[in-house]
Amino acid sequence: MRIVVVGTGVIGGAIVAALSSRHDVVAVTRHSEPHRVDTSDAASIARLFAGIGRFDALVSAAGAATFGEFSKLTEADYRVGLDSKLMGQVNLVRLGFESMSDRGSFTLTSGVLGKSPTPGSAAISPVNSALESFARAAALELVRNRKATPEGIAALGGLSNAIASEVGRYHSIDKVPPGSMVNIRNEMYLVSEGLRFMGKTKSLNVSAGDQASLDAYKKQLDHSTKFIPTWVKVAVAIALGLGTMIGWKRIVVTVGERIGKTHLTYAQGASAEIVAMATIGAAEMYGLPVSTTHVLSSGVAGTMVANSSGLQWATVRALLMAWVLTLPVSIALSGGLYWLLRTFL
Repeated sequence: MRIVVVGTGVIGGAIVAALSSRHDVVAVTRHSEPHRVDTSDAASIARLFAGIGRFDALVSAAGAATFGEFSKLTEADYRVGLDSKLMGQVNLVRLGFESMSDRGSFTLTSGVLGKSPTPGSAAISPVNSALESFARAAALELVRNRKATPEGIAALGGLSNAIASEVGRYHSIDKVPPGSMVNIRNEMYLVSEGLRFMGKTKSLNVSAGDQASLDAYKKQLDHSTKFIPTWVKVAVAIALGLGTMIGWKRIVVTVGERIGKTHLTYAQGASAEIVAMATIGAAEMYGLPVSTTHVLSSGVAGTMVANSSGLQWATVRALLMAWVLTLPVSIALSGGLYWLLRTFL
């Protein structure tokens, strides 16, 4: 692999030493030739990539920041970290992904002071936190666009490293404090969804061994984010069973007799069920939002129109009002119940 290492100080030098024996390493410094860059200058970064050409990975261990007593820090002190460590690494990704190979990655360096500030880190901690937020936001682009892009894949690598670092601090995921676990679970979900879209991108040339590793990693992430406690499954099953026992007749009569002006025939019922099955299956395949009740009721109404039976508009209006009001009313009720439980229990 051709790996670009930006910054050859204590950390960067160790990275170069560790990788040089196995890869083609391009060391980039601030002052030395043949490859040098000023990360606070976007034009300098653009010239760097124009001179280097294609690469497979970039590791950034560069970026200056000011450490000092809060009362003595000036705007210029804050600007050092913002221009060099934050925007410098953002620009490495922004300007460099066009030169990166399809399977390439970016590794950025933030620091523990973003999560655990200390006296004197007022100008450094916000820079570190902003850099990690940038990686999360870039990963969101991959999930939102539902396709693998160079910058999105690079962000997934950064998020994966952040997850490993955060969980590693506590040695086990079940020991992570609840306040931190919310963000970690969100990051796990983003990485898992990103890996899913990567797997669907045929243009990515991923070896069978690498794909197996990615699949195993995704399975571990899903195990930590996509689970339902047993008591929830039991409670939902009981609630659905009791609801069906009590309200089944009203549902059957509404669907079979009150949507159309004539009773539902076997052929109409079969047509509506087939449409519901196909629509729900397509929604599951493509990740689209859909309501089973809406699909079935609309399917029955469609068969009535096609059969020239006519519709009972009073029932149709009631269904439409139910569809419109269900979401806000349910939100208000669940929000109110949550507030009551949090306030009085």
